[in-house]
Amino acid sequence: MSARRILILIAMAVLAAVPSLQAQDQDAAAAQAAMLAAATPGPIHAFLAEKTGSWDVTVTMWTQPGAEPGVSTVASKIEMVLDGRYMREDFSGEFFGMPFTGIGFTGYNNSTGLVTATWIDNMSTGTMIMTGKYDKAGDPLETSGKMFDPVSGKEMTMRSVTTWKSNDEFHIDYYVVMEGMGEYKSMSMAYKR
Repeated sequence: MSARRILILIAMAVLAAVPSLQAQDQDAAAAQAAMLAAATPGPIHAFLAEKTGSWDVTVTMWTQPGAEPGVSTVASKIEMVLDGRYMREDFSGEFFGMPFTGIGFTGYNNSTGLVTATWIDNMSTGTMIMTGKYDKAGDPLETSGKMFDPVSGKEMTMRSVTTWKSNDEFHIDYYVVMEGMGEYKSMSMAYKR
């Protein structure tokens, strides 16, 4: 085979590869754009950021349907962390006459449209994880999840409904489903600043 023919074959191979390389560049650009969109805080993150600050929280808790509620007032400090991507809440006060501290994180996933909320505190070794679809900042937020009940020794279903009253007031109501009792409101938290 002549040198000229070899050069022509090489040139044809390079030209054939150019569209493939361009497609790879376009795929890489699309992947980069998708990752950037997933990582960039958006309107719901900005809405959560408006809750930054110190709050007085009145917590009303029912241990079972029809029971007399226990009422406590606790302090909450909310801040955005990881460059505005997640809301962190630090809780402190007393529950039923005992010191209480807790930490919660709430995040919105741009890719799935889901809010994930986690909670840990000094009265349990478990982690509560709840998720819910959230489409528009300011609308009520409903999340659900499961939690282990140490009294019954079984997992129970929970849900929460957060209602935003204003920039200085919101409420979170928690409901549990217990075997033989159906769903009942177990806790109501009224935030004010």
